[in-house]
Amino acid sequence: MPNYEILNFEAESLLISDVGVSKIHSQSLIRALRQLKLSKLMKKVELDEVLAENGLNHNDAFAFLERAIPLRS
Repeated sequence: MPNYEILNFEAESLLISDVGVSKIHSQSLIRALRQLKLSKLMKKVELDEVLAENGLNHNDAFAFLERAIPLRS
């Protein structure tokens, strides 16, 4: 998984990665990002499971992740 950091503030969180900074308002997405950060390598099926476990729409969440933290296949 790409390297990134999550900074938590009262109203929102910031995701900082090699491609820039993104604001995150979704607590579900923040939880998923924390789970993803624990893995060095994750298969797509495992990523799909993390997104589903956190109640995220797969297509929307995956599209955001591809822009915010460059996912490698």
